[in-house]
Amino acid sequence: MLRGVAATMVVFVHIGLQLERLGYGTLDVNWLSSGVDIFFVISGFIMWVSVERRQGMSAGDFMRNRIIRIVPLYWLVTAGVLAIALTAPQLLKTTVFSAPHAIASFLFLPARHPVVTDQFWPLLVPGWTLNYEMLFYVLFAIAIAASRGRGENASHSSPCFSPQWSLPAPRFAAGST
Repeated sequence: MLRGVAATMVVFVHIGLQLERLGYGTLDVNWLSSGVDIFFVISGFIMWVSVERRQGMSAGDFMRNRIIRIVPLYWLVTAGVLAIALTAPQLLKTTVFSAPHAIASFLFLPARHPVVTDQFWPLLVPGWTLNYEMLFYVLFAIAIAASRGRGENASHSSPCFSPQWSLPAPRFAAGST
């Protein structure tokens, strides 16, 4: 249900942007963009749960699964946008061909947009979220690798929320406030 609420929030932001672009007055819906943040939190929780359920999953297995699930479709759609930018650029509003920008887009590396220079958007503009997701996946894989090999209890604790990764509780002297 929370995913549905987050998706609806993002849809209303995009509707508001398009209505504003067309010159219609809109309500202030910018605060609804926090739906993206909710998606990122849900994604992190799902990653944690999926790794916990697969006790023997290595960091390499985790990355391989993420790449197989995300990269082919993203590359296919990005290649389509690239083909349009090269053959029929008049169909696109702000997307233009730039070799460094295209390469960065395929590698999930943030790159300054060649037209909207105050933004770091890939060729496929909504792909900016995948740049963050891929960074998160790399960091999560590092956490998995770091949590493995800590003994028998390593398979029963979250790679991100284990005692090894948390700060010790503060200790107060008797009588101090």
